[in-house]
Amino acid sequence: MNDTIGSTPLGGSPVDRNVHPKTLAAQLIDDFDAFMDCTTGFASMCSWEPTGETSYYVCGIFDRPVDEVDAIVTHEAAKPTLTVATHDVPRAKQGDSVVINGTRYYVSAAKPDGTGVTVLVLSTDNV
Repeated sequence: MNDTIGSTPLGGSPVDRNVHPKTLAAQLIDDFDAFMDCTTGFASMCSWEPTGETSYYVCGIFDRPVDEVDAIVTHEAAKPTLTVATHDVPRAKQGDSVVINGTRYYVSAAKPDGTGVTVLVLSTDNV
C-alpha cells in the first residue's frame, strides 16, 4: 500500500497520510504566541501591577490613539489599550496598573473576548 497521496505539494515532497496536521485551534495558538512574543513578535514588555498582588512582566501590544483624535472623540475608543494574552492577566480589573515605556496607566476596563485575548482599556488617571 502506498502511504502517499498521488499529488505532490508545492514543497516538493509527497504528502504522508499518516501525518496529522495541527488543528486550526492549535495553529492559531501557535501563531498568537509568536505574534505576542516580546523578542521576536509585535509585543512590548510591560510591568503588570495587579492591585494587592506582586507585579510581573507581560508581553502586550500597546495602542495609543493620536492626540488629535483624543480631543475630538472622548469615548472609550479614543483611550489607549493594551492587548494581552488572557492567561497573563487572568484577574485583570479596573484599578490595576501597567507601566509601558516608563508611563503608568490604570485599567479602566478589562475586556476578555473568550478566545484567549484580553483588551485592557487604559487611562493615566486612576478613576
